[in-house]
Amino acid sequence: MLSRTGGREVNLSRVALGKLRPLLLTYDRSVTYVPQANDLGKVFEIVWAFGEGKRTPSEIAKNFAIDPRQGLYYVEAATELGFLQRVENGQLSLTKEGQQVRDSPEPAALGLFVGRVVCLPSLRTCLDFVLAFQGDKVPRTELNRLVTTACQGRYKRTTLPRRTDSIVSWLRWLENSAEFVRFPASP
Repeated sequence: MLSRTGGREVNLSRVALGKLRPLLLTYDRSVTYVPQANDLGKVFEIVWAFGEGKRTPSEIAKNFAIDPRQGLYYVEAATELGFLQRVENGQLSLTKEGQQVRDSPEPAALGLFVGRVVCLPSLRTCLDFVLAFQGDKVPRTELNRLVTTACQGRYKRTTLPRRTDSIVSWLRWLENSAEFVRFPASP
């Protein structure tokens, strides 16, 4: 498990992450978003929570037994990935893509979800670097530099390492989930 302060290097499996290469050509996103929500699995589960009537950030936070502020981070991540949208009175609803994930069998849903995640520019930049990296451990300073570039310098000082930690956490989740992903059919 990665600590909040992190180390100087990050050990990630290029073999497991390399299984996601077919998805890298699936979507193209142009946002400068870098996640605050560290647990990508919870972001995925939020889609399922909508089937249980969890429609506000506070309901989602309560469902996951997390602080309401953290609930906002997870809602923001699901929204930035295109699975949720805000509607009136602070309510949220699934987008067409969110509904597609919700209605699909889990391996296919995971493929749809991961396809959008790996094309988030900040994560994709780091994923491409990890896949091309020749050493065993990726220097955290390099990941910080990549996140800074991907988000156009939006994060500095204490925020940047936390956002890099989130990217590393998402990469770890992808690494652990890669073997369960069923890739969507090509159009």
